[in-house]
Amino acid sequence: MLQSASRDETPTDAETEDELRATSPERHRASSVPWRSSLLADLWAWLTALVAYALVTYLAWIPFYKVESKAGPRPGSFTEVLNLWQRWDTNWYTIIATRGYEYDIERTTAFYPLYPATIRFANFLLPGGALVAGLVVSGLCAYAALVLLHRLALDVLGGDGAAASRTIFYILAFPAGFFLLAAYNESMFIALAVASLYCMRHRSWWAAGALAALASATRSTGVLLAFAFAYEYLRQLGVLGHSRRILLSRLRQLRWDAAAVLLIPTGIVAYAAYCWQKFNDPLLFLSAQDNWYRSERVPPWETLAKAGAIILREDSIFSHDAVHGVLNLTAALGTMAVLVLALVGPWKLGKENVYLVVYGFLSALVPLIVPLQTNYPLGSMLRFVIEYVPVFLVLAKMGRNGNFDRLFVITAVSVQSVLLVAFLHNQFVA
Repeated sequence: MLQSASRDETPTDAETEDELRATSPERHRASSVPWRSSLLADLWAWLTALVAYALVTYLAWIPFYKVESKAGPRPGSFTEVLNLWQRWDTNWYTIIATRGYEYDIERTTAFYPLYPATIRFANFLLPGGALVAGLVVSGLCAYAALVLLHRLALDVLGGDGAAASRTIFYILAFPAGFFLLAAYNESMFIALAVASLYCMRHRSWWAAGALAALASATRSTGVLLAFAFAYEYLRQLGVLGHSRRILLSRLRQLRWDAAAVLLIPTGIVAYAAYCWQKFNDPLLFLSAQDNWYRSERVPPWETLAKAGAIILREDSIFSHDAVHGVLNLTAALGTMAVLVLALVGPWKLGKENVYLVVYGFLSALVPLIVPLQTNYPLGSMLRFVIEYVPVFLVLAKMGRNGNFDRLFVITAVSVQSVLLVAFLHNQFVA
């Protein structure tokens, strides 16, 4: 036995394949679930969300009956009701789509091009203007994101259809879930990121790289998919957690498809080339962040401490800054806690899914390292959480407990209803 063990540590292709099956049984169980089931299940979830948001939009004026609202007078037509979704970043996306980056290059260039470019194209095909085009694009991307997340959840959660459905429902129910259907780039980015992560899991490396490149042309954090790609590629190659000799022997098995990781930053590189050609500054999109109050880089714990200090110094816990701060600080701390639970404890996702946690953790660090220089440094953290895929996978596992499931759904939907009404009345919520 000792002789055979020391004879040769170089793994065969068959051994590598067996090891991958042993560490990733979920992939094989989930593959038996047809895509049709995901398409249908998520279609109903998507349609339910559309109906719910339409009703909330129509009824959003009830709390302000005979009371002055920041949104202006009560809408008197369907078009005016729809215009309630023309809020905050939506204004900038529709401006870029219709007028280009030249409208205000110091501000518009902070927004990455793929989403407004898609709105511009859709606006040529659809009636109703850029807002309608943006809502249609986001709506379709939201459906794609839900279907892809359902497929990934089936893989990660061992083919558990109920848990996969909870993953979808939880992201829709989350307090900032309505941003999936707003004319923001969230749903497009999530669809591309999840598609890339799904392809990594199934070793479609070139597709994963191309999809991540599109994600990096949508949001800057798309480039972080490169770290998930590298980790998962090395894990599937069998490099991680072995002796130096085995590590070196397996590194020699690297194939050309490893080069697909180089595709990932091309979305940002292409945008930099555009800014260079158009405005003579390839890094204009980075300096433009200063005009959105993201001008400093600080340690993440400093941001958390500042956010907590701002809450404590408020005269009342009912002030806008206090409530806003509590929501976003809770989102930040809760995200970190759930990501830890993705690695250890009864709800961990397993070592074959660590690459998802790598991506989620790095993404969650970004708003902590580059905070808003305002009274709410964590500003949009509540909205960013819906991009952190492993968070909702862990919550879906926790939701196997009926008490947790009811607590999460009732709490999340209640908070979302308040935030959605506030958003429609032109209040900044995330």
